[in-house]
Amino acid sequence: MVNGGQKSVPTLPGWFSNLLFIFKQWQLQQGEQQNIFWLRAALLLALYIGWRIYSARRQLIREIKTPNISAETLAGQGLDSEFYLIEQQFQETQYARAKNESIQQWVKRLRIPELNVLYKLHYQLRFDTIGLTPESRKQLQQQVSRWLKNNSLS
Repeated sequence: MVNGGQKSVPTLPGWFSNLLFIFKQWQLQQGEQQNIFWLRAALLLALYIGWRIYSARRQLIREIKTPNISAETLAGQGLDSEFYLIEQQFQETQYARAKNESIQQWVKRLRIPELNVLYKLHYQLRFDTIGLTPESRKQLQQQVSRWLKNNSLS
């Protein structure tokens, strides 16, 4: 109470001053919230860039470890496999491989244990990017020849 117990009536300049004070407080709070926003945005950006660098390095290491083989080479790889001679032997019988049947499924259906080793070597030759070692390829050739000689269907 000012002036002997009478309430003071706010003057126009006092009212604008109070309004300016409230506006400055609000502006300061908004500035702090914006600072937090930009800090979070910078942190997310740093995490994203770090993740991209890490992924690129892993990809580069993976490419260095993997030999550079063209798709054409991989597509034709193993088409000269001796295992196809065994498949041809069964061609005109009830045990012929169906068009939609993988070699693995076909060998399981035939229930011939000797073919398990041969189809695994064939798969390695056909689908492995490294392929077969010369020793393994020779082993495949010999075992297929032996199987064909011992199990002639004709």
